[in-house]
Amino acid sequence: MPLHTTVLKGLVLASCLAASAAWAETPLVTCVLGASTTTYNPGVTNTPRDVTYQSTTHFPACVTGIFRPITSAVADTGNVLHEDLTCLELVRPLFPTQATFFWSDGGFSTVTLTQTRMEVEGTTTLLVGTGTVTAGRYLNAIATRTLSSANVDVTQGCLSAEGLKRTNGMASLVLALPD
Repeated sequence: MPLHTTVLKGLVLASCLAASAAWAETPLVTCVLGASTTTYNPGVTNTPRDVTYQSTTHFPACVTGIFRPITSAVADTGNVLHEDLTCLELVRPLFPTQATFFWSDGGFSTVTLTQTRMEVEGTTTLLVGTGTVTAGRYLNAIATRTLSSANVDVTQGCLSAEGLKRTNGMASLVLALPD
C-alpha cells in the first residue's frame, strides 16, 4: 500500500475518533475507510462559471452504538448547481452542503453540513463538515464528516484545458447524540 494512502487512512481514522470524542458522549454511528468521488460538469477552472457537482461516498465499514446494526452506508448529494464556481473557491471554506446517507438496513439520514478546509503538510486537503441530521433516522444528531483529497490532483485539474472534472479521496462519518 502506498505511503500516502496509509497516511490518508490514518488521518481519516484519527479525525473520526477525535470528532466522536469532541462532539458528543454517545456515538450512534461511526463509519471509516470510506471512498468519496466528486464530479464537476463542466470542469472547474479559474474563470467563474456555473458548475453542477455530484458527490458520492461509499462507507464499507460502519459500527453502531446503541441502535440497530448498520454495517455500511452510501451517501449521495445528488446534482447540485453552484453558480460562478472557480478553483479558488475549492481551496476556501466551502458553502453548506447536504447529503443523504442510505444505511445497509434500508434506513436513511439526511445531514446538512458546513465545511471547513484544512491543508495537511501541503499535500492533502481535508474537508471537515459539521452539522446535524435534518431528516430520517437519528434526527437532530450531531454529524461530523471528513473528506480528503490530494492537492496535486486538484491543481493539475484546475490548470488543464477542460478544468477539474473529478476528485477522489478518503472519507469518515460520525453521528452522535449531543451532550
